[in-house]
Amino acid sequence: MARLGGFFALLGALGHTALAVLYLTVRSLAGGDRAQMAAFEDRLNADTAIGIVGMVLLLSFGVGISLLAWAAWRAGLIGWWGPAVVTAVVLAHAVLPDDLPPVVPFTALTAIAAVFGFLGLRALAMPDAEWSRSPSVTSAMQPSGPTAAKREAEPVNR
Repeated sequence: MARLGGFFALLGALGHTALAVLYLTVRSLAGGDRAQMAAFEDRLNADTAIGIVGMVLLLSFGVGISLLAWAAWRAGLIGWWGPAVVTAVVLAHAVLPDDLPPVVPFTALTAIAAVFGFLGLRALAMPDAEWSRSPSVTSAMQPSGPTAAKREAEPVNR
């Protein structure tokens, strides 16, 4: 679950980077003809491919951080309240209107930062022995089945 969460969070970071580049590009149009700038923005917003790819990438970030929080709960690093808060904020961000008072997104981002800040402090406080793989994880990663037994029986030439 953590790897999947990391993958989606990375996709979301890519989407947010692309959005930032887009904002910087549009910002460079300042001082130009207002009608041309509005027409450029309209064409950009009307492009279906940009809209689909952009929305998938941007929404992936919320999915990713929710999965990461649930994976941390599953690993016993945080109580159920952590992923519940992150998931609630992600869902609220998806359904609430954009014209909320500035205190609402600030509070939401602060809640997410508190959850992952707690996880960061928890990770920093972990002793070195807890960072090694547990036997159950190591055995789960070993190949099984007839091909694995055959591979183990063959000599390795190096």
